[in-house]
Amino acid sequence: MKSVNDGTGEDNLAADTAATTANRSCIVGGLTFELAGASKNRIWLFPRVMARQFKPVRFFVLMGVAAFIVCGVTAFYTHRAAHGRPAEERAAYAIGEKAGDQALPGAKLPTNADLNMMAQKYFKRQGSGEQQSWDLAFENGYTDGFKKTHPQ
Repeated sequence: MKSVNDGTGEDNLAADTAATTANRSCIVGGLTFELAGASKNRIWLFPRVMARQFKPVRFFVLMGVAAFIVCGVTAFYTHRAAHGRPAEERAAYAIGEKAGDQALPGAKLPTNADLNMMAQKYFKRQGSGEQQSWDLAFENGYTDGFKKTHPQ
């Protein structure tokens, strides 16, 4: 199909209309469409698009941006998963925090050995999962709960 542009930079509407009706094709936004099965209510368009020139700088910049986004998303979810805790550890922390809240007023924070003994006692009663991680979560929870109710 011949170009309908007269060289001034503006498209000639009358020439576009004439070309469209004569060739049963349409030019929209630089793309040429073939009109097929035109009826009053529907017009199906099939594009005849020419391949554009390859622009290597644009391609590599876009690939770099895409790689940066993918790496950022991967790092975000990897970092987030590293700090996640299993349900047993969260439960141990909550139990320890509650026990620390219920400590007697005027009491001092127990030593690490005493906290470990308490954690083992609680684990035998209501714990599940790996005991070492459960004990550590209980101790952290107890310490945080104790510090909330017993400011120093």
